[in-house]
Amino acid sequence: MSESHKASIGVNIPLNPDQEEAVYHPGGPLLVVAGAGSGKTRVLTQRIAWLISQGIHPMEILAITFTNKAAEEMRHRVADLVGPVARNMWVTTFHKSCVRMLRQHAELIDYPKQFTIYDSQDSKRLIGYVIRDMGLDPKKFPAGASQSRISLWKNELVFPAKAFDTAEHVAARRHA
Repeated sequence: MSESHKASIGVNIPLNPDQEEAVYHPGGPLLVVAGAGSGKTRVLTQRIAWLISQGIHPMEILAITFTNKAAEEMRHRVADLVGPVARNMWVTTFHKSCVRMLRQHAELIDYPKQFTIYDSQDSKRLIGYVIRDMGLDPKKFPAGASQSRISLWKNELVFPAKAFDTAEHVAARRHA
């Protein structure tokens, strides 16, 4: 790529050969995996600028990071490189992108568009209410321990019926 073309898309920081390969990758999707401080955000923002310079519409670009801070930083850097068209892109976190898609298509899974996602504390509080409403002793069935057990079952792909049977057995032993 010529120096004038690189300058036209805002590429003014030298890239190492691996970074250049990622920025100017001619194919479709690209996954960039590298350690902290290695220039991932710079590579991705430069790639986005290059894609836009190649005629890719900003709405067709999805850039996902793990943290809100990284997503915000990437949004600012992309805007600095390409200007206002950056507003038309998805630069977000895994969680926010999933929530956005679920809300857009909530009716396909019989969910209301304004569903609530519980964090760990919300879940623990709800489990505590359920334990209380079932008349169980919170000392014998602490909400945190119950939450951990549910999480374990989910991670081990235990079906709800099997989890219920196991929980019922444990409850019978503790109630005795």
